[in-house]
Amino acid sequence: MATSYTSSIGICKKVWLLSVFLTSGWATLFVSQAALGQAAPNIPFDIEFAGVTVHLTQNNQLKVKEEVEKLYAKRSVVTSYVYSIQQLAPLLNPLLRASNIPPDFIHVAPIFPDVNSVGYWGTSLSKGHQLKLTSNGQIDERLHPLVCTQAALRDIDYWHRIRKNYVASLLDYLNINGDSSVPDRLSAYYIMPNAQSSSLFWKVIARKLVFDHEMATNQKPAQYILYEYKNGGGKTLQDIAQQLQVSAQQVITYNTWLRTSRIPTQTPYPVIVQLTPSEFTYALSGERQLSAKQTNQLTDIGFPIVKKSTEKGEGLRSAATYYSINGYRGIQAQNCDNVITLSFLGKLSVNTFLKYNDLTATSVISPGTIYYLEPKAKRAKVPFHIVQNDQSLRSISAMYGVKIKSLQKFNHVKATQRLQTGRVLWLQRKRPTGKAFEYIQQVDTENNQSAPEESTPEKVDLPTQSVDDSTTIITELSDETRLSYKPLNTNETNTAALSPESELDPDDTIVEETPKDPMLYHCVVAGETYHAIARQHAVTVQQLYSWNNRTASSPLKTGDMLLIQKQSPTPSKADSSGKPSTDVVRLSDIDSSQYLFHHTVKPGQTLYRIALIHKVAVKDLMNWNHLSNYTIEVGQQLIIRK
Repeated sequence: MATSYTSSIGICKKVWLLSVFLTSGWATLFVSQAALGQAAPNIPFDIEFAGVTVHLTQNNQLKVKEEVEKLYAKRSVVTSYVYSIQQLAPLLNPLLRASNIPPDFIHVAPIFPDVNSVGYWGTSLSKGHQLKLTSNGQIDERLHPLVCTQAALRDIDYWHRIRKNYVASLLDYLNINGDSSVPDRLSAYYIMPNAQSSSLFWKVIARKLVFDHEMATNQKPAQYILYEYKNGGGKTLQDIAQQLQVSAQQVITYNTWLRTSRIPTQTPYPVIVQLTPSEFTYALSGERQLSAKQTNQLTDIGFPIVKKSTEKGEGLRSAATYYSINGYRGIQAQNCDNVITLSFLGKLSVNTFLKYNDLTATSVISPGTIYYLEPKAKRAKVPFHIVQNDQSLRSISAMYGVKIKSLQKFNHVKATQRLQTGRVLWLQRKRPTGKAFEYIQQVDTENNQSAPEESTPEKVDLPTQSVDDSTTIITELSDETRLSYKPLNTNETNTAALSPESELDPDDTIVEETPKDPMLYHCVVAGETYHAIARQHAVTVQQLYSWNNRTASSPLKTGDMLLIQKQSPTPSKADSSGKPSTDVVRLSDIDSSQYLFHHTVKPGQTLYRIALIHKVAVKDLMNWNHLSNYTIEVGQQLIIRK
């Protein structure tokens, strides 16, 4: 009897202890981990995010665990998230780097499927309004990955300049209720989030843990690469799918921002398309031809000459896709590739691969791009190239298979120099000493009009000038030049010289620009987008891009000065959030004690010559205009203060 009583007491005690255990948080952690087995990552107390140690209390650890469980409830959900990051990272990472935002923030970008009515970067309708994103019957910019990213990064950068802690900046960004969820005492490298932190924050932390865990277990790369289709104005998504010869779903997935049948023409929103590597190569070539046709550009749209190779890798190299690019051996980058993997797949040392492609050890590899596995030529197979929007020396070098050093030598430019759209680059020999820079005026044949103009052209005499500072604007090429603009015989050697008739005529029209409209500069503040600035000044976004040589994918930083060629309304006062009002610099607003005006760079002028004309120091001229070197372009607007 005593034994039975003692046993009963022991059983009751065990049941009581078990009930206490099951109702505690530790039981939840234990049972959840057992249910998930080895599939899910462990949840540590300290997690590194954006260079900051995030310390989790037991309750916060449970919140992260709950979000991890939601992701692993279906294996397809985890796979879908990993693939979305692999696809978005190459598209958004350049914007993150330009804004000095750590790459871990990429986990904030994808849409949260279990949260209703939010876009990219967790943007609710109220948050989108705060970020000045357009949401109407035609478009919802919260659902455009590029436009929304630009607006979100400016807001995060605004908060980081206040908090000096990236996780605290994220907490402030995600919090739209006005109640601070950031601890009062804050270190730059440590934070312990409190109970008021946004529920989206725990989802972001869970996303990072899951992604890192999955990538460490040899997750296969995503099937698709994201491609920016930039000629979509006036078209339907179905039109683009047919042109690129892809399924409609590949175009629809990342373009739910479009609420009408056709893409707006006034605002050139890029269309994000999912493409396989082989489709990517076809699309890149096809859109280049379409762009050249629409703007009547004299550019050889046959380059690069790309052909899929019959070369097959063995063993670890079996997944590689090899190409012939301009007659040289090449390899196409896939999602998650870097210079090390491509060097291995190409059977080259890392340094040799970098040399062949004019890259550095920190260069970012772009999925879908074909990289060279053999040295490029010293000369191209065509004599000239007309610079298009967003082209750099490196992209032109890859396009024609010619070394960057040759392009620098032929055109007297530096590797990091910004190239002005329409400039004629010499690809086979040096531009003769004393010969002016050549520019081709682009014409939009689709709308039967020239590209947006900032000036009224007039014919002037060509001054005596040095090689580095001379400039010529060419509105039309002579028939002789057009006939000579063709590829050289591929059987000829690369040392073949240009025939005299293939040179551009130095007596072509030279344009001196005189502004039509009142000019002002808009100083970008945190949270602004190109679209918001355009609306504020009653101009189109395309005009804003054209006046400032930018595109939709060009980063917009706080403090940037944007040229406006149209009189704007009076700038608004500071808003209720306490953020500074938009700073518009107008000629009429300048204090007479420091008069400000603009100088339009004319052919043959240098910074030194302009400084002499206005009796100012060259150093001041560079500071006023944020110039890092002495390079200026014809038509460029320089601020002069006196």
